[in-house]
Amino acid sequence: MVYDTRGRKAEDGVNGGVMLSRWMDMSDTLSMMNAFEKQMNHIFDTPRGRTPVSRGGLEITLADRGDDLVLVAEVPGLDRQDLDLSVEGDLVTLRGERKKVVPDGYEVTRSERGVLRLMRQIELPCRVNAEAATATLELGVLTVTLPKASDSKPRKIPIAGAEAPNTPTASA
Repeated sequence: MVYDTRGRKAEDGVNGGVMLSRWMDMSDTLSMMNAFEKQMNHIFDTPRGRTPVSRGGLEITLADRGDDLVLVAEVPGLDRQDLDLSVEGDLVTLRGERKKVVPDGYEVTRSERGVLRLMRQIELPCRVNAEAATATLELGVLTVTLPKASDSKPRKIPIAGAEAPNTPTASA
């Protein structure tokens, strides 16, 4: 006796036999698609072949505001002293750690909020002036303003040359 992926009896010639019945089962197909999507996201979230790190739920937004890049990261439950932010070349590294704290005189009977360590590396689209960068943390949202390096800012280039001669216009 032959069974399909859900333990049902599969007969040859019915729905193409065992091979086709497996692929026709929509829940299996969707779970395979989800697994494939996770693997592809994992591959493309790793900048320049660096070792991937767990985001730990760290969601970011990077916006180009002309003269500045603005990075916004959600870091709920972390204070300024729990975070480490650095810029090296075109890479911003954000690290954070939440330690387990038990007040004196108390005993933990249940804890769903454990130690949290996170690290996220964000590749920047251009060089920045790290010395002029600023960061603020308000209500669990970290906002980092990274001024672009002067050689990364767009410049208007004047075009030199002779003026075009006046050309007669055709009149009707």
